[in-house]
Amino acid sequence: MQSRHRHEHAFTHFNPLLREGLTLLSRRNMLKASIAGIAGLSLPGLLRMRAQAAEAGQALKGKKGVILLWMAGGPSHIDTWDPKPAQPLQNRGPFSVIGTKLPGTFICEHLPKQAAMLDKFT
Repeated sequence: MQSRHRHEHAFTHFNPLLREGLTLLSRRNMLKASIAGIAGLSLPGLLRMRAQAAEAGQALKGKKGVILLWMAGGPSHIDTWDPKPAQPLQNRGPFSVIGTKLPGTFICEHLPKQAAMLDKFT
């Protein structure tokens, strides 16, 4: 297959054109199949229990959400979450830092909303 681009695609190492599914030729594919199987076995049971609890009028524990930041090609951790303001200029990001809701923790000045709720992060 001839590529029209002069550079390699950002996700080439994920082997997007290789057959997946039950082709277990690598440990990675074996793990994918195992996790999919476990999720397939446990998810229907979890949803059934939630529906039964809702029908019985039982309060469900607080819902929690997860946001995964998969930043391929994004800003460096030194420029955002780990600015290292006490380091020499060549070892830290170019931006200033601001305090966060978590005492003694600082992040980039351009992330004020994240700084306001950093005590809730994992």
